[in-house]
Amino acid sequence: MKKAILSAIIIMLTASSCGGAAEIENRGFVTAIGVDRGENGRFEVTVSVPDAAAVAGSGGGEKQTVRSAVGDTLSEALRAADMTYNGKLYYGHATALVLGNGLLSDGPMLRETLDTLMRSYEFNNKILVLAADGTPSADGRAAEIIKTEPAGSRIPSVGFYASDFYKNRSGSSNITFELSLENLMNTLSVCGNALLPMISAAGKNGDKDEPLLNGICVVKDYSFAGRLDERQARGLLWLRGEGVGSKLTADLDGSSVPMTVTKNSCNIRFKENEAGDGLVCAVTVRAEGTVAGRSFIDTELTDGEVMYALEKKYEDAIADDVFALADCLLGELKTDAFPFSEILRKKYWKLYSKYCVADWEDHFRRTEIELWVSVRVLNAGMMK
Repeated sequence: MKKAILSAIIIMLTASSCGGAAEIENRGFVTAIGVDRGENGRFEVTVSVPDAAAVAGSGGGEKQTVRSAVGDTLSEALRAADMTYNGKLYYGHATALVLGNGLLSDGPMLRETLDTLMRSYEFNNKILVLAADGTPSADGRAAEIIKTEPAGSRIPSVGFYASDFYKNRSGSSNITFELSLENLMNTLSVCGNALLPMISAAGKNGDKDEPLLNGICVVKDYSFAGRLDERQARGLLWLRGEGVGSKLTADLDGSSVPMTVTKNSCNIRFKENEAGDGLVCAVTVRAEGTVAGRSFIDTELTDGEVMYALEKKYEDAIADDVFALADCLLGELKTDAFPFSEILRKKYWKLYSKYCVADWEDHFRRTEIELWVSVRVLNAGMMK
């Protein structure tokens, strides 16, 4: 059995490798990479390399090897990391890139990091990108996230944990979304703004912190601008049509009625206002879900009027989330991090040419929002 597990791990880590056995043996297959702003503004790189024998139970020691190195450039730091490992580090199978708070707050360093990784033939541009969320112990350092060993992952590495989570996230209530390096660079190239999913070392797993994918931060002009609160982050998921698994709660005759969202879609359209000097963003959000697991005494959920009232409360909850996000982006941050300008460029070229080519930030802040929300409760579940 141990031999079978070991073979499976090696196959997973070397599936696309074309080298011989000796070459594979001398390689360190990196599964996760962390980049921080180190002392004196230097790049600090931290990499995770699983130990196949330890994972399979046929060897002692740690199940992953973590190495860190610094350099004046990212390329120099990566070369230095290679020197710390007894063999050649291979990045082609890395599945997660974690960016530290310090790096995200330094525009030039963030730009150099992303440009270097995108241009390098060693890295897969489909690698997941995550922002390190600060905790009292980790202080938002990517290195601390890379060191975690997720208990439920195929291989105890943040890279496999993140990859598995997004593949099997159906029904999860975590406020997050999947973002690849390629998609992040495409978004930043449009306006320099973006939204990033966050990861933290949130709980304890023995003597190791357990990572948690939850939360969203905003990058403005290639620099950290703030993080969305829970309502604003849920609003983003509604607009992306990725609200499946979200929990909505409504008060009905003094009883809390929870609904689990099983389907979510969103349609975003643009038009000019009546004066012809600004934009109107018309948003339609639809959601379906099930209600179950709550006791009711005097309320019958099969009653048409009661169901209508319940759905209306859920619609109001979604609207509050969307408007909370709009207030944050239009007012507080004054940043089109969605980005809505890309929707205009792809679908409304005349409006894009008039409003986005010049003074888009000003036009964006004055954009009117028209919101329509429709919620349908599919069934009332098993009520007692």
